[in-house]
Amino acid sequence: MLCITKIMSTPIEVSVIIPVRNSEKYLSACLFSALSQDFDLPYEVIVINNGSSDGSRDIIGEFARKHANLRHIETEGLSVGYARQRGVFEAVGKYICFLDSDDMYKLSFIKRMHEAITKANADIVNCSYMQIKPSGRICPNLLARKKVYDNIGGVEALLKDFNIRGYMPMKMYRAALIKGIKLPISSKLIMFEDFLINFALYAKAEKTIAITNALYFYRRTNESTTATLAHNRTELHLKCFAAVRYLAERSDNPEVIKAFFHRSFRYWLSVFVDVSLSPSANAGPFFAKLHRAEKLKRIIMSPKPMPIVGMPWGDLIEEIK
Repeated sequence: MLCITKIMSTPIEVSVIIPVRNSEKYLSACLFSALSQDFDLPYEVIVINNGSSDGSRDIIGEFARKHANLRHIETEGLSVGYARQRGVFEAVGKYICFLDSDDMYKLSFIKRMHEAITKANADIVNCSYMQIKPSGRICPNLLARKKVYDNIGGVEALLKDFNIRGYMPMKMYRAALIKGIKLPISSKLIMFEDFLINFALYAKAEKTIAITNALYFYRRTNESTTATLAHNRTELHLKCFAAVRYLAERSDNPEVIKAFFHRSFRYWLSVFVDVSLSPSANAGPFFAKLHRAEKLKRIIMSPKPMPIVGMPWGDLIEEIK
């Protein structure tokens, strides 16, 4: 079912896409932050309400009655990735950005991001963020650096996952870029999907930038996907690495392929951390899990053609082809 509320008739500069599913606890703060932006040009907020069974729909409706630039779209049974894809299809802005329904924008987010991306004539801009802990304590990201990247530089920075983080909501994208490729979205990758999509976008982007402004409030909750899926995050991360290799080789860009293989230590570190975070009763299961994960990582990083059929990442790669 499709329900669109009060579409603006003037040209839209920026589209903000917010997937929602049972998010009533933080949704009002999220929508307020998106709809109260200090931005002079027309922008739209597209809310994809994906089968919420709590009070989310009523909250969205209340905001829609007050804000002509909010578009409310009802869907059912979509993953976050596919909900975002629906938003991209609906978006009419020259630039596109994303907001998670339990997070918030700083009220200058769109203005600062738009200024940066247009001034640099870039395809993607990445900002810094502040993390809201379950206790309510706010922790700034101290690792952000201001920098301009060419195509390969952006890919390398993303793969390092240091200055350019893999998250989609902390970025603004040129709409022509994100609408111009088949996004590697899969129902098989519940975690790390942002990283996979960003890799596909950075591999195509000619120029990207990073700014140090902390414009995004990322809420870390005990109910978050990261917390609830700790038991299989190692497998999901390995699937993501395999899919990134697939996309790198499919790009037919030797520099992109080289950049992927150059980050071998980063992948090993990620696997080690994943196994460490997964529940285990004693040291025995930890080393058994680490050995299995390392064996799969070596297959992914081998210079030989990567096997797909019968491998843990086979269903994922089949879906993103």
